[in-house]
Amino acid sequence: MKNGDAYILFWKTDDQHYQSKVYPALRPAVEYAQNRLKLEAGHNPFMEDDLERLWMQDRKGAYVMFWKMSHIQFLNQLTFHRRSEADFYAREFRAGNYTTSPFGHSIFLRPASAE
Repeated sequence: MKNGDAYILFWKTDDQHYQSKVYPALRPAVEYAQNRLKLEAGHNPFMEDDLERLWMQDRKGAYVMFWKMSHIQFLNQLTFHRRSEADFYAREFRAGNYTTSPFGHSIFLRPASAE
């Protein structure tokens, strides 16, 4: 999940507790999720809404991603300082790997062996 300039990784442990780690950039968060937790981005089976539209704006060094879900009237946005991170989020959201959390908009992660 993106939170300001940080990325927060949340996961449930085998004993049903939740843990989290905070990263200053997306790449180490993704690497930790893939390599240590064996998680990968995947389609969120709990989302009942489809992505209607997603677009990006370059605002002098900040990359703003806007998106609208088909059955929700609100327009959402996230701002990134790295184009690669904005592109990563856009690609995952377009693939259906989107979820909301109590803290904001996130990429849905699942066990890497899950289909």
